[in-house]
Order: sequence, then structure tokens, then C-alpha cells
Amino acid sequence: MTGSITTLLLAILIALLPFAAPAEALGGDSATLEFTGFSKDGRYIAFAEHGTWDGSGFPWAKITFVDVVENDWVGAPHQEHVEEMDTDNPRSPLRAARWACRDRYERLAIRAGNQGTRLEMTEQKDLATDSESPAQSTRSFEVDGHRYTLILDQIPLEGGGWHLPPRKLKLTLADEGRSTQKVLQEDRKLPESRSGAYGYRIHEAYLYDDRFLAVFLSVGLPGFEGPDTRYMAITGTLEMSN
Repeated sequence: MTGSITTLLLAILIALLPFAAPAEALGGDSATLEFTGFSKDGRYIAFAEHGTWDGSGFPWAKITFVDVVENDWVGAPHQEHVEEMDTDNPRSPLRAARWACRDRYERLAIRAGNQGTRLEMTEQKDLATDSESPAQSTRSFEVDGHRYTLILDQIPLEGGGWHLPPRKLKLTLADEGRSTQKVLQEDRKLPESRSGAYGYRIHEAYLYDDRFLAVFLSVGLPGFEGPDTRYMAITGTLEMSN
């Protein structure tokens, strides 16, 4: 009985740590997010993640391009990493990734720093749940005096090992003034890029030209030495579906 309680408490602690403390506390890999910006017309965004692999300690970096209207990748993300550390001539995976993606930046007309407006959102509200209900959290923001709310639902799936069961997500945008809403993304199944993901949190959001929306979520993943934290973008526009 004692062993079962200890295992349960450890699973809960590991699941919460990516959002409550640095992943390094348990030897995991907590990525750093850098939002590059929108394209000139607002149709595309690019963002980078970089960090150090847990286990090897070698640096890595990944750059992702997203079609804002379609909420879909523009090609596969580009990733660079170091397999052997050269202390005399250290290599920067982030610089290498940016250089390798220079043609995509140019083709999509994405300029560094063209971030639009970083939205000031209310503190996250987490709703109490039980084993049969999805966890839910909300963040609200205003645009020209008009109030919107992001609603993040997390739906548990079967499976999981030393961490809590993996979770799908659903992100909804609600227009409070007009009492309408639309789903920005709803997982039918977990994609390979988020295999084993067991926790999500709304990290930050940006608005461009009062229309194009980019919401960044932190994603908790099981790592080699502990919990890892990665980032994903969910995008769309403020217009509600008919």
C-alpha cells in the first residue's frame, strides 16, 4: 500500500514540475522559447526552441514555421544539434538552424521582431477536475475594449508509465461580447511530435494587425532523466465562424 501511494505522489509531482519549477530540478530538459515574429501580411509565423538534451548535455535547437490561418506547419520543423562537444570551437545549433532556414524566412517574408502585440492576459484559472473530467484552464484578454477568452481543455488518454496518462488538447476562442466561440484546435489523437504529452499550459499570445492570433502553449513531455518542457503554437484569427 505504501509503495502504491509513493508511486502516485511521484507521478503527480513529476507531472506538475514542468510548470511549477525548472525541469533541471529533476534532470529534464526545459526548452527556451523565442518567437521570431509574423510575416509582413500576418499569414505566417516562425518560432525557435533551444535547450540542452537531458542525458548527453549537448545543445539543440528547432525552428518551426506555421501558417496562421490554417494552423498548420509550413514544412517540417528544422532541427540542429551537437553530437560531440568541441570546447575550442563551440557550435551554436540555434545559429545553424537560423542560417539553414534563411530561405524560408525570405520566402514567407518573416522578419525578426515583427511580433505584433503581446497580449496582456488575466492570470490562469484552473478548474477542479476528477478522473473522468478533462482539466480546464482559461486566459482572457481585451482588444479595443472587446473581451476574449482562451479555453484550454486537456483530455486524458489511456496509457502512461512513470508520469500521468498522456493528454489530448482542445483550445477554444470565445468572444465574450457576442457570446460566440470557435475551436482553434482539437486533437483527434496525439501527433508523433507530442507523443506522451501529459500537460499543457497557455504560455503567451500575440496579435498582429488586430486579426492574426498566435497562442503558445508549454507542453510537458516524459524525458530521459526527468520531465521535459517543449512549446507549440496554435494559431487563427479573431473572426468567429459563421
